[in-house]
Amino acid sequence: KKKKGKYSIAESYLQRALEIYERNFGPNHPKVAMTLNNIASLYDTQGKFSEAEPFFQSALQIYETTLGRNHPDVADSLNNIAILYKAQGKYREAEPLYQRALQIYEKTYGPNHPYVADSLNNISLLYISQEKYSEAEILIKRCVRIREKCFGPDHVQVAKSLENLAEIAFAQGKHSKAEKYSQKVQEIYDNQSKLNE
Repeated sequence: KKKKGKYSIAESYLQRALEIYERNFGPNHPKVAMTLNNIASLYDTQGKFSEAEPFFQSALQIYETTLGRNHPDVADSLNNIAILYKAQGKYREAEPLYQRALQIYEKTYGPNHPYVADSLNNISLLYISQEKYSEAEILIKRCVRIREKCFGPDHVQVAKSLENLAEIAFAQGKHSKAEKYSQKVQEIYDNQSKLNE
């Protein structure tokens, strides 16, 4: 009940911010899109997918119109909608949005940027959900390489990717490979906890 009350308070603040931005900047401004995204995310967090989608779609439309179809904020919006679709099991609808976001990130930041790694991770998780393990494995291995290059081999982001590789290996019945990945993950978390002591 407490959480529900906080969501409704947050929603009222976001709706008020939306009104202010629309009044001061017009309905097609990036600040309006950002607020629409925030409202959608609030609904998404509560599992209110049908309420979230129109806000995400409106934000995407504003970003495409004002910033261009290949702007990183467009990619972020595409990812938001794809995540929403994935949560609902709408894999066919999610995949082209994830792919387009990946293309934008690669074009904007280059092939070895953390946003590219995040995109690869998202697509691989989509494939894992559909039991497309070979496709997922290719993407997640590329994700690991990027994250190792950007953050170093003992970073938590690398561990998260290796967890996905362990899950894929286990699902394919490659238990010794899964165990190897799991051990590496544990080593990374152990090293991180020592650093935080």
